[in-house]
This record gives sequence, C-alpha cells and structure tokens, in this order.
Amino acid sequence: MGFVKMLDQIPRKNLKCCTRLHWLDPGTGSCDRYMADYFQVGEKSTSAAHGTAYPTKPIPLEPKRGPPSYNFNSRRSPLICTNGAVASSQPLASQIGLDILKKGGNAADAAVAVAAALAVTEPCSTGLGGDMFALYYEASTKTVQAINGSGKSSHSATLENYLAVAVADSDFPGEKKLPKFHAMTVTVPGAAKGWEDVHNRWGTKLEESGSAPSISFADLLEPAASLSEGGFPVQSTTSWAWHNGIPQIRQWSGNGSANAVDGGGRVPFTCAGSGQPPREGELFSNPDLAATLRELGAFGAGRFYEGRVGKEIVKAVTRHGGLLEEVRERLMKNGLNANQIQCKSNAI
Repeated sequence: MGFVKMLDQIPRKNLKCCTRLHWLDPGTGSCDRYMADYFQVGEKSTSAAHGTAYPTKPIPLEPKRGPPSYNFNSRRSPLICTNGAVASSQPLASQIGLDILKKGGNAADAAVAVAAALAVTEPCSTGLGGDMFALYYEASTKTVQAINGSGKSSHSATLENYLAVAVADSDFPGEKKLPKFHAMTVTVPGAAKGWEDVHNRWGTKLEESGSAPSISFADLLEPAASLSEGGFPVQSTTSWAWHNGIPQIRQWSGNGSANAVDGGGRVPFTCAGSGQPPREGELFSNPDLAATLRELGAFGAGRFYEGRVGKEIVKAVTRHGGLLEEVRERLMKNGLNANQIQCKSNAI
C-alpha cells in the first residue's frame, strides 16, 4: 500500500497515459489498474517469496518531442485495419470470418461462420455438441444484447437423479458435487439453436445490404463444411489438446479400449478411425461433421434436434447412464403435438 500512496503524492497534471502495465502486488496478487494506466516501470525488484517482478519507483511520463519511441514487446504485429477485423484461435477460422465480411455479411454473420469453423478445426475446444454464448453490440442504439445458448437439463432430471451419482467435493468437506466426467452432467447441446438465433436476430438482412442478397444460414456454415470435408492442417496447440482428449474419446465412444466403437471398429475423431489423434500439420477431414453442418444449414436447428443427429445424441447419452430423451417420444407419451414445441435459446 506504500506504493499506492506514492502515486497520490504526484500531481495528476504530471501523469500521462502509457501502454498497459499490469502491476502485480506480491502480497495480494492483485493488479493495480491506477498505476497500470499512468505509470511505466522504473527500477524493478524481484520478490523471492513470490517470484514476481514489480516496480519500486514509478516514473511519471513526460511529453516527448520528436518521433515516438518504439516499445513493442509482442512477437506478433498488431492488427490495424479500417473495414473490419476477425479474431479467433485458428487462422483458418478467422479467414472464413473475413470472407463473410467481404461478401457483405456483418459481425453476427461472421461470428457464426467462425464458430462453425472452430467446431471443425478445434473440436477439442468447441463444437455442435456443446453450448454457445453471444454478446452483440448494436452501434445504432449503443446497446449490448446477448443470447444464452446454454443447453437445458433433461425434462426427466430430478434432484434425486443427480444426488445418486454425486461424489464428495474435496474443495468443500461435507459437500457433494457431480463428477466431472459423467453422462448425467450432459445437457441438451445449445450451439445449433444459438447459432441459428444469432443469424435470425442480428444477421444481415436484405434492406441492410442494398442490392446484395441476404446471407443465408447455409451460406454461413458451408465454408466450415467444406473445410471439414476436404481436410485441414491441424495446429500445434490443437494437436496437443487432441492427444490429451483421446482417452475420453475412447471411453465414451465404445468400451474404453483402443479399439472402441461404432460397430466397424472405428474410433471417432481419430485418423481414419485408427485410434491415433492427428499430429501437428497433419491433414484431418471429417465428412460426417460436414454432412451435419450442411443439414443444419439447409433445414435449421429443428432438424438437428429432432432428426438423426438428435436421435444419436440421445442414444449415446442414455447408453452411458444419462437422461436425455427424444422430444417427440416424450410429447407423444404426454399426448401432445410435437409441432407445439420449439427449441429455444434464451435471449436477453
């Protein structure tokens, strides 16, 4: 706290904003943003106890004359542009987003296309079997809107169902929690409907793009489908995560052995079903995922949940002790018309 007091002794008029510097307090681990905004590091010392370098003498920045100094520590050049930008963890996915923008799509269109591409190129991180969340800034109203595409629990789920599989929580003695890897923790995948809702709610409309036609949902998913069908080179970080996830793939896709499977001895998400994950730079294709993306784009999320994909998800989850069930089957049991029910994501 003595350091913070030193800041208050310097006249505010002498302080100039500099590049972000996160000062980590060695005692609390907190970041002082006041100092980060107004000071650059002078002398540094190192805390042996915490192994943290932190400034001991703040230096107020004075205005400099002449050319600006070059102080750029990143190994990557900054992205500076005028018409639009796309950022993701996969260059191929980012390129797909840029292509959508160049075709007249807006940020929402590009986001859906990028998400679909990430489901292809980075299946160990995201995918149609999971959820999605979106924040959308509308420039005309200067407001941020949101879509919560997290999946719901099964209609049949009860507290007793979950308590039956709960395990002791090591972080909170006497309490219980659901096991990290168990079919009971699987919820209805919300990504498919969430993507569709983002497109329908915020995507490019005909009147927004002048003479250009609006971009369809199928248009947004086709680049990812083509990438999945034709194959893509696996990035280094993705390959590392993919290798670490192989035990889970084998466990849930079959009997837990290296020869798990789908009746034909194939292990999903491995090279030619061999059980081996792709190495860095190796081309990987997934025709099944390509077909699913095209079906989703052509027929919408309703087909995803009520069609072949939804049926297979229910079969896999129930086979391992989960509670997901087919919507039509449940509705028929209750004497309801399936057309009365629609899959919905929560819009805020």
